[in-house]
Amino acid sequence: MNVEYSSLPAGVGLSDENPWPGLLPFGEDDWRFFHGREFESEMLVRRVERERLTILFAPSGLGKSSILQAGLFPRLRRENVFPVYIRLDYSSDKPNLIAQVKNAVVQATAHARVEAPEPLAKETLWEYFHRSEVEFWSPRHQVLRPLLVFDQFEEVFTLGERDPSRSQATNAFITELADLVEGRPPVQLKSRLEMESPNQEKSEAELFTFDRHRYKVLLALREDFLPDLEGLGERMGRIAHNRFRLGRMNGVAALQVVNQAPQIIAPDVAESIVRFVAAAKKDEELVDLEVEPALLSVVCQELNSQRQERREPRITGEMVEGSQEQVLHDFYERSIADLSESVCTFVEEKLLTRRGFRNLVVYDEALSVPGVTKDDIEELVRRRLVRVEERGRLQLLELTHDLLTGVVTTSRDERRRRLREATVVREVEERHRKSLKTAAVLFLVFVLAVGALGSLAWAYFAQQQADALAAAKEAAENAAAEASEQRGIAEAERREAERQQREAEETRELAEQAAAEASRLKFIADAQREEAVLQRQGAVSARADAESAAEEARLQRNLADRQRSLAEERQTEIEESEKQVQETNNALVEALRIRLSSSDPGEVVGALDILVRGSQDSNAVLARVDERWFASAREFVPLLVALDALRREPSRERQRELRTLLVKRFCEEAGYTPPPKSAAALRRVSFAGGAFDLGMTADEGGWQVRVSRFSIQRNEVTNAQYRRFDPKYDPEAPDDHPVTRVSWYEAMAYAAWLGGHLPTEAQWEFAARGPSGRPYPWGERAPSAATANFNLNRAQDGGTRPVGSFAAGATPEGLNDMAGNVWEWCQDGSRPTRQNTTPVDPMGPLTTNTRVLKGGSYFNDERYLLAARRNFLHPEAKESVVGFRVAWQESP
Repeated sequence: MNVEYSSLPAGVGLSDENPWPGLLPFGEDDWRFFHGREFESEMLVRRVERERLTILFAPSGLGKSSILQAGLFPRLRRENVFPVYIRLDYSSDKPNLIAQVKNAVVQATAHARVEAPEPLAKETLWEYFHRSEVEFWSPRHQVLRPLLVFDQFEEVFTLGERDPSRSQATNAFITELADLVEGRPPVQLKSRLEMESPNQEKSEAELFTFDRHRYKVLLALREDFLPDLEGLGERMGRIAHNRFRLGRMNGVAALQVVNQAPQIIAPDVAESIVRFVAAAKKDEELVDLEVEPALLSVVCQELNSQRQERREPRITGEMVEGSQEQVLHDFYERSIADLSESVCTFVEEKLLTRRGFRNLVVYDEALSVPGVTKDDIEELVRRRLVRVEERGRLQLLELTHDLLTGVVTTSRDERRRRLREATVVREVEERHRKSLKTAAVLFLVFVLAVGALGSLAWAYFAQQQADALAAAKEAAENAAAEASEQRGIAEAERREAERQQREAEETRELAEQAAAEASRLKFIADAQREEAVLQRQGAVSARADAESAAEEARLQRNLADRQRSLAEERQTEIEESEKQVQETNNALVEALRIRLSSSDPGEVVGALDILVRGSQDSNAVLARVDERWFASAREFVPLLVALDALRREPSRERQRELRTLLVKRFCEEAGYTPPPKSAAALRRVSFAGGAFDLGMTADEGGWQVRVSRFSIQRNEVTNAQYRRFDPKYDPEAPDDHPVTRVSWYEAMAYAAWLGGHLPTEAQWEFAARGPSGRPYPWGERAPSAATANFNLNRAQDGGTRPVGSFAAGATPEGLNDMAGNVWEWCQDGSRPTRQNTTPVDPMGPLTTNTRVLKGGSYFNDERYLLAARRNFLHPEAKESVVGFRVAWQESP
């Protein structure tokens, strides 16, 4: 299929210095700048997951497109839902809306590298999404559920009904969309199936799944078009069920939008901006305010532009002045102030419909407008008054937001009024000029006639000349009176013309509505005629088959009696088999319960192994695990280690779920707090992994091993971070020093609480030495007072230092304190047995009574700071020179 239509949304290029898009919607790439709608986004995700069809509606200007792209889409992708953004294009005289939907699916799958069969040109939307072979696979080989998102759906009722040809295309699209939403096989497919021959080897029905609907649909439209949507209820009954109304932001959410940029907005100004946009009184609470997101974004953008023009570091209180309407008016007037009259006329006449809605204009057609150039259009886009939307080979222009339609309509009406007044004035002046010209000609003729008579009647004609002059003066006065009268007549005619024009426009709109209704009724009548023809054909076929059916019925009765007898025998066998299965299941459940309550770790691990490979409910079974395993880290960690050792495929997901539930129960019973979400606790460095020589120093040979991709904390775990896990830990210990006097079991429990594990010796040493195999974390140089906290003069009177205090001793990858300060626990027992091959992710057995330490401490001299050096300690020991950091295994 040739992809000629693209509806993929893009970001608008926001940054920390320019975090507000103004009237432009947020794109999916702008999600980190999209604030204040977190609750609505989560609620919308739940609505989408709950039903096949979701209706999102809101008053104009509240950011439906933004919450779809920057709020909903990123969350859905994490839930293996594949959003396909669609905005239908009605610019063609005969738009093929169904083909646009199919092309949007192809375009979205190509963009996201999703594997899925392409839609066929002649199949309906229902047939494509119910084809047995149609599945959407992510690059990570996960099945995705497509979500068709129709944005600006109200255009179906405006642009889609503009003329009979567009109305017909819209009706065909609504029919297919209704079948898809209702899960209803199309009429054409039903007819084909009914016309199939009984002797046909393979039925077309085998190509489809009739009871599985592996897709979802979302319609987003303006609230004032809900009555039009209700008109589709007979064909699309689901539109009444799963709806979500997007309301205005309250003041608290709006404050989040403003406060996302504290570096450019003074703290005392943020709330005043919110109150200005909401036109709030001084005593009103923030939570009670109602704020329009688009207006808030425009105000913040305008204030930020003023800040940049003044070259000031922050937005100040004096910039926040005026009113909401004035901000939009100033924005529009500033955008068109230095543009030509032709460009302003193009914006107000072409990009706005007669009724004041946004209108789409093809880019090339805009260039054909006299006085409008490519530079003019690019300037309109740069000023964010107009945006360009790519639709395959077409580029379409439209106003950036519905909020602009009011000020543009007002400007257009004012310009039209000025033009009408200027036209009337010119006509009156022209009539007056012609009257004066006629009087002057008459006067000139009179003067010439008097000159021809000469001196023969000078005295007589002198009197006549005076009379003529008086008559000319009177004629001029009459002409002036007539001109005044004509002005009054022209003004009355202008008012009458305006009235007639309004009546003509109303009549034209009524005619268009009548034509659309006639087209709809004609379509219904045609469909009813086709249905009647099919029914007549069915009646003829039924009569032809009636006689043979009677004979066949007799044979079927005999066959049914035989089958009933066999079915009764089979039912008896099934009941016996089910009884045996139930007895087996009961025995298995009882055995599992006994093993989970055992005091032997091997028995518990065996039960968990069955759980991982089975389908029992995790919460229910884990609730029966004996509480002794959660009494302390010493009891809990062996259970966790045993579960990690299972590593069964394909039950990794179930194993991770069990691990999470085990850690959660341990924390609840031990009284530990929930894990943090702060960036400081989770700040880590990733390594792609690779082969290196483990333990290789100047005086001993190493052996080659390979580590997989992993990440490790940038700093050692601090006292403050550990107190988040165990509030009872030493309250006097300095917050930013590494935690010490923690056993190996407690360190393992903390790592599991944080979602990770202690690093293996191979992971720790690879992170410290890097792929190049450097002897010290920082490189080749011997240790010094600038690179590490160690016993430099062997005085043995030092202590810990705040983490990250030795920048010169950091690894090139950014890890701090990998040498000195405190020894660090590793997950291993004694070193793994050497092998002739290169092992992957080796780990020493945990059956020994010691665990590996790495990195040296403030108590040790420089010999212990070599990255390959190792030490050992009993796992229950708690020493003032021993701490740890957390690692995470990452997917390749």
